[in-house]
Amino acid sequence: MLNSITFQDYRGFSNLKLENLKPINLIVGSNNVGKTAVLEGLVIPFLEHQPCNLAQLFRNSPSKEEQSAFWDWLVNRDAEDNLARITCSANNFQIHSSVVNTSTDAHNKVKRYTPQQTDPLAKQSTSQINLGGSWVNWKVTSQIDQAGKAVCKVISRPSTLGKPETISNLFNEIAPLNPDGEDEIQDFLRNSIEPRLKRIRYALAKGTKTHLAYVQLEGLREMVPFSQLGQAFSSTLHLYCLLYAEEPDVMLVDEIENGIYYQGLNDFWKGLHAAVHARNTQLFATTHSFECMHSAHCE
Repeated sequence: MLNSITFQDYRGFSNLKLENLKPINLIVGSNNVGKTAVLEGLVIPFLEHQPCNLAQLFRNSPSKEEQSAFWDWLVNRDAEDNLARITCSANNFQIHSSVVNTSTDAHNKVKRYTPQQTDPLAKQSTSQINLGGSWVNWKVTSQIDQAGKAVCKVISRPSTLGKPETISNLFNEIAPLNPDGEDEIQDFLRNSIEPRLKRIRYALAKGTKTHLAYVQLEGLREMVPFSQLGQAFSSTLHLYCLLYAEEPDVMLVDEIENGIYYQGLNDFWKGLHAAVHARNTQLFATTHSFECMHSAHCE
């Protein structure tokens, strides 16, 4: 679990240090203060050499011109050396990263430094960032420690909801071989979002061409596609399926309260606390909502 994160000359932060991090970390603030930028900064230290379009991970940046502007602004304009430095620290490892402002190049570069180097600027490995691809649901990353083992994964989830078939396939990755995980997900949803829930099944309905997760509710004779239960149920199911299917060490969620009625936030956080602790995952999420902050704190 990460204990602290430091941002230096990164976007709007000249020097920001987040300490005493917990299993669940909720980032609260008004508009345009850098909440999403913190999540994006958390992705950078865990980049591997596979490409990732960070500009589209949490933002809707459809054109190459908009994405280029995103990279131009990653480094604080006041940075004297055109570098933004990000450091993540845990009990057994530390990751040093730096983003260099290369706005004249076709692709900006993310430079990663390993903790054993005495002079981190002397040696560096470089990951190219593809500005033209589309990896909106890019999942990622493991960072290698000095012993050569993966110590951290990150799953980055945009605030926009995944497609029903994507969420259904994630549920199907869990259900056949992990009945306990399937039962836990159903219990979390029943106790936090939908008390009428009886069961969820992955199926191909007659007359359809796509497998989906179907839900049976008390009082209904037939099962219905989970997407018919609304955004709160779908979004929460997506979160739980990511936790159980991907088993991330770190999960990032932007605008976590989206689609959830304020009176249901207490139950939502109760279920999410239980799920995150059950999977030993560290959560970083953003919100604009006072009710969301209050509910998370109460749980």
